[in-house]
Amino acid sequence: MFIIEGWPSLLAALVAWWWIPDSPSDAWFLKSPEERKIATVRLLTASQREQRQQAIRNQSGKMDTTSSSEAKLGRLKWREIVLAVGDLKNWLTAVSTFLFYMNLTSDRNNDITTRRY
Repeated sequence: MFIIEGWPSLLAALVAWWWIPDSPSDAWFLKSPEERKIATVRLLTASQREQRQQAIRNQSGKMDTTSSSEAKLGRLKWREIVLAVGDLKNWLTAVSTFLFYMNLTSDRNNDITTRRY
């Protein structure tokens, strides 16, 4: 059963591997040079945003100089905790998950066999 259900995922992964372009210059669906330029600028903007977030994560604002062995230890950085607590996406995820599970548990005694239509 797992093999039958897994084949569509495997097939989709192989199609995506060959069909999704690696960069805006390889994108077959971007027709004009202007569209390619806009896509490249957006990628640069995202890259700069990631660099800014990395600088925020490091308290000194410089590149992270910790060795790979220190990074594997998973040291607790309080700055990252403060950023996570202040992030709206985390709160929305937590609240929506809580409400979803509250909805599931509120109808525990009200199953379909006791309903009258």
